[in-house]
Amino acid sequence: MTLQTSGQITLTNIKAEFGGTVPYRLSDYYPGGAYVPVGTSGTNGAVPVFGQPLSLSDFYGTSNYINIGVSVSDVFGETSGTNNITRTMSAVVTGGDGSHTYSWVKISGDSNTNISGSSTGSTVNILCTTPGSFGSNNATFRCTVNDGTSSASDDASGTFIWGDLA
Repeated sequence: MTLQTSGQITLTNIKAEFGGTVPYRLSDYYPGGAYVPVGTSGTNGAVPVFGQPLSLSDFYGTSNYINIGVSVSDVFGETSGTNNITRTMSAVVTGGDGSHTYSWVKISGDSNTNISGSSTGSTVNILCTTPGSFGSNNATFRCTVNDGTSSASDDASGTFIWGDLA
């Protein structure tokens, strides 16, 4: 729930949004402290950080919501023969409200390196179909995560080598 954007705002309203324990003190609600996330902003801009004056009106339009973020790591696969290679990419999500949808797509790369199976989970299998006795491939994949309020994307590469690796 987002706090109101005008009218009377109380410490009880702020506590209801961000949490806290009795006795409530305005100084408990600086961003980066125990209750208010860093980067919180509302109707009047960013909530001041510790050391700057803080007032109840700084909390107009604020919310205890942190925008969603995602990070995906590159994968590497190798085989000493001509066997197909499968590796799993995983998305690490931060922020958001906890209910996420995922969408993976291939955005560039060799035609024989693709998503195998579902592309709507927190992980995705990348399959390299080895076309010859020796070679290498690279492809880039994007994961987009959405929680209904915000979304974020990150790209990662899959690199694959096959053949006589000795």
